[in-house]
Amino acid sequence: STLRAVQRVYIEVLRLSGADSAEIQAPKIDPIPSHNDIASLASTTRETVARVLSELSQSGIVKREGKTLFIQEPAKLRRLSDSAGLEAGI
Repeated sequence: STLRAVQRVYIEVLRLSGADSAEIQAPKIDPIPSHNDIASLASTTRETVARVLSELSQSGIVKREGKTLFIQEPAKLRRLSDSAGLEAGI
């Protein structure tokens, strides 16, 4: 389903940034893989990845600077990656 696809993108962003571990203080992805690469890892479409990253950016959970994606709210992103967090929305 689309909901699970969104959740898989959240999980990949967490994994790629190291934010899936609470020990990392300032998680980031540098350089950011292409939307196609993330889509392949998350078994979804490039469009879904683009939409999810845009939503995360608009909500302040992530911030893109050049080729780096900073995870500004890792705890919130971890909650969203849980199915319960998905129902609450971003």
